Amino acid sequence: MIVGSQSAFARTTLEENRVEVDLGWGLPLSVSGPGAGGHPTAAALLSDLLRLEPPPNDRGFGAAQFASVNDPREHKWLLSARQDAKSFQRSTTSVGLDIERIIDGEDVAVITAPATWERVQTLIVALEAADAEPCIARYERGCATEIIQ
Repeated sequence: MIVGSQSAFARTTLEENRVEVDLGWGLPLSVSGPGAGGHPTAAALLSDLLRLEPPPNDRGFGAAQFASVNDPREHKWLLSARQDAKSFQRSTTSVGLDIERIIDGEDVAVITAPATWERVQTLIVALEAADAEPCIARYERGCATEIIQ
């Protein structure tokens, strides 16, 4: 996800790790602190949250499990794929996604109008079928000035 410079994620540096779980309440549940390294530790925390089988610890098999849930809210999305700008724009609009901005440089990307994850998944499936190697991030713009290179 692309975040603004004032975001807690943007202020996470060096070996510090941060995981936030948005449950739709006022504020997300947050866990942060030093770790063994950004990506490995954050990935391990996230995989523990999304684990399907019972956790491998002393809480045993009766312990509560975490599961991914559908987020019905609409978000803006930053999408990129290995297609020329016209093909990518056609692919995006053909699945019913409205485009707010096209970023056409060495790589082509689009920022969508607010849309659900399900709608975006339709585009991802279409791009994967075309071997376009899609990349996606939820796009949130804060108060700070945006810089896209």
